[in-house]
Amino acid sequence: MTTVTKYGLWHIKKKKLLNYMTDSNRDGDFCCDTQFILTEYENDLPWLVDTAYNAEYVRNFSTEWYNADFETPTHHFDPEELKVVKVTISTDVEDEEITVPSMEEYLEIMYKDKNPDHYEMCMKNLDRTMKYSRYDLDEMIRQGKWPRKEDINE
Repeated sequence: MTTVTKYGLWHIKKKKLLNYMTDSNRDGDFCCDTQFILTEYENDLPWLVDTAYNAEYVRNFSTEWYNADFETPTHHFDPEELKVVKVTISTDVEDEEITVPSMEEYLEIMYKDKNPDHYEMCMKNLDRTMKYSRYDLDEMIRQGKWPRKEDINE
């Protein structure tokens, strides 16, 4: 097991760890290419740094947008709204045996019975550069077509 200690900022009233987002400073003069912004949005990634001093500095001082990088992001919070917290991340890593269909398997599953002419045309013109999308995989899983029963180890 691997354990990593990081530090972040906790919003006291909302009882949540602050996250971060990025925004392009494209075409801006004398600034970073990308600014980092602390947020409360759950879809953003957690803002975690290596030292408590770094987190405490950010709690007290928001960096201007043109200099806001990961270590010193910009934010709109008052220092009293936040506190520094220690976050311990423990990972127990083990191999996961999982497969996704090859392009040939995808075409067979999705088209061989339903649209054999399309299937034959695709197989005839198949080359190494062809691929299906991640959304196609999601649709196969949603429809119960993957994993196939014969692919499941019970």
